[in-house]
Amino acid sequence: NQRRRLNQVEMKTVRSYDLEAEMQFQTEPPPEPFEEMEWARSLMGPDPLVLDVGCGHGRIIPCLRELGITRYVGIDPSADMISIARREYSDASFDAGFEQMDLYSLPERFPAGYFDVFLALITLSHVPADKMRFALSSIRKVIREGGVGFLTFHNVDKTFRMANRELKSWDYSGPVATMTGWPPKKIWPLLCEVGLLPLDRIYERETMEGMARKLG
Repeated sequence: NQRRRLNQVEMKTVRSYDLEAEMQFQTEPPPEPFEEMEWARSLMGPDPLVLDVGCGHGRIIPCLRELGITRYVGIDPSADMISIARREYSDASFDAGFEQMDLYSLPERFPAGYFDVFLALITLSHVPADKMRFALSSIRKVIREGGVGFLTFHNVDKTFRMANRELKSWDYSGPVATMTGWPPKKIWPLLCEVGLLPLDRIYERETMEGMARKLG
């Protein structure tokens, strides 16, 4: 099913994350609760069931725990990332489930309106532009009416490739993650089309001018 849903570029991205999974886990400290996440938590209501789209090795989980989240499902197409998440965060104090799957298959795996909240932290940057509406619609179908979403994107209007946390040229032959920037003015209409109505608060902590310069 995953191979049916993901194109060759996306599969290459998954492969790159498989290879970097343990390195990323060892070198990425969990974030402390930050202003944006605390604000999002204030909108969630009591005891929300959270969907983490593209959970990776579960880096955000300690932050969620500090914010009082106890029910969580993380999905990611990388088998190695999911393996680490299960190893590190499967315990009785936190009701977590982890599934290796692509986000396009969410409506096939979970009932409509199953989750109260979704997180997609940079994950959607890996979605090809021509599949973004499909991706957002898939997420929307499994979020209840009145639910909350928290999304982050690279704020550049470019497509680029990365491996081992470095920008790579387009002729780089190794496993590489392809990422596309989505400035607010570009992603906003798509969110509205699928019924994910943006709130009035948009965070642009960094304009990513430095990355824009590197990307030309």
